[in-house]
Amino acid sequence: MKISIRNVFLFAFLLLVGAICGYSLMYENKWDFTNYHYYNAWAFLNGRVGYDIAPASVNTYNNPLIEIPFYYMVKYLNDYPGVVSALQGMYFGILVFVVFKIAELFFSQGYRYRHLLTVLSTLIGVTGFATFMQVSTTSNEIQTAILVLWAFYILLKVLSVGKGETLPTFFLSGLLLGMAAGLKLTAVIYCASIFLTLLIFRKKLNRPGMLIFMFCLGGTIGFLLINGFWMWKLWTLLGNPVFPFANTIFKSEYFDDFNYSDRRFLPKNLIEYIFYPFIWAFHFDRRVVAETYFIDFRFAMVYLILLYYAVRRFVCKIKEPDGIRFLFVYIVCSYVIWLLFFSILRYAIPIEVFSGVIIVKFAYDVFPVAFWKRAVTISVWILLFFILISMAAYSVPWGTRRGDAKVIDVEKIEVTEDDVILLYNMPSAAIVSTLIPGKSKVRVMGTKQGNVIVMGGTDFTERKKFRLLRDEVLKNRKGRIIAIVRKWYNSLYNVDVTKDPYLKDLQCRPLLNNLDDHLNICM
Repeated sequence: MKISIRNVFLFAFLLLVGAICGYSLMYENKWDFTNYHYYNAWAFLNGRVGYDIAPASVNTYNNPLIEIPFYYMVKYLNDYPGVVSALQGMYFGILVFVVFKIAELFFSQGYRYRHLLTVLSTLIGVTGFATFMQVSTTSNEIQTAILVLWAFYILLKVLSVGKGETLPTFFLSGLLLGMAAGLKLTAVIYCASIFLTLLIFRKKLNRPGMLIFMFCLGGTIGFLLINGFWMWKLWTLLGNPVFPFANTIFKSEYFDDFNYSDRRFLPKNLIEYIFYPFIWAFHFDRRVVAETYFIDFRFAMVYLILLYYAVRRFVCKIKEPDGIRFLFVYIVCSYVIWLLFFSILRYAIPIEVFSGVIIVKFAYDVFPVAFWKRAVTISVWILLFFILISMAAYSVPWGTRRGDAKVIDVEKIEVTEDDVILLYNMPSAAIVSTLIPGKSKVRVMGTKQGNVIVMGGTDFTERKKFRLLRDEVLKNRKGRIIAIVRKWYNSLYNVDVTKDPYLKDLQCRPLLNNLDDHLNICM
């Protein structure tokens, strides 16, 4: 990406736009934030990894590096949630900049009104539900999407402009993708899809074997650079470098012989696999691919448009430029992998942001521009544009910091060094970081956590070596048991919790906090 005065001013302007969006929206996925985003950084920086037993269930064992910037924002700016949201919103500004530069490549040659088309495609692309609803949140999907899209931009320039086909270029692209996957494993979708896209386009490269090798080498180094230390830590602590995933391979003694995966939103049958974008676009009352309710037709529109271009290519023999075909193949590969492994819309930002390019290109290619038809055509597309960019306003966010006096505000509870804190259900791990000093000897354990339903088996504290460790801690404790209990929508689960022997003699009351309304403190 060429450094020029124009790019510097554009980047600064979009950073400001991102900050304003973050400050205005103050979105936050409080469930995940309360569960692990804040806790993981706190635990890592205070040497508690392996000391606490799965307080955030499976997410306890995610690489904490990506959480650290937000941790320090809260540490020094906890009394200024608007400022924290503005700083978090800047990631969105960077994402918009990268999307704009990619769109600029597509519309730079052979298009009239190229600046207008670039702006329209960028606005449509970055206002989809997956992207816009994560502005200022700690989900970290925007941060990893920046790296993925930057890597895509580098390769796109090679194919669309014909510049930069060098070994360092492909190494850098792979390095960025590897770093994205190292920061958050969900980005592996795009490592695989871009690799497949390169294989399909290998004949367009002068030295395909060496260039793709350098791409893979860069990806491996980037991944190990970011995640290698964490994999080693999990290996030494738990006997599985990707714990608790792929445990049928690594067979950690702390987890069952089971490969955990989040399958909540996967299609249920062949019809859903084929028509999934149309199903979630028109079922606003169902949580089809997200934990909340939303309205968005982008994927359904892109689905139909790509079918149109496929027919035009194979039936009408009309061939698109290399750059746009590279994008088409990337989108198809990414979507198929995403659909088969996750089907969680939050992870689909690097697909969704290209919806604007596809829709605007289709409008330019297909619709008539004769003077007497322009008024109708422009009116229709203005209406469609308005519908697309306003969809976020008619969807339900995962949560918000708006109205909070602090980012984290939890009542003070007296805890001694000899106490043991049991966390019943999720989310609540972030609470313990406010109750005890990081270097405290207090032990914290996740107990009867609800996601065992999709994890298979029982809680971590009921599995193999974790159970032995839990029993030892509870047997040798010298202080009290303090329980943080989160009521759940599952009444059977709530009854099961109340029968737990460790809660038998404890007095429970609501815990005053701004993170979750369903938390109770039992002492």
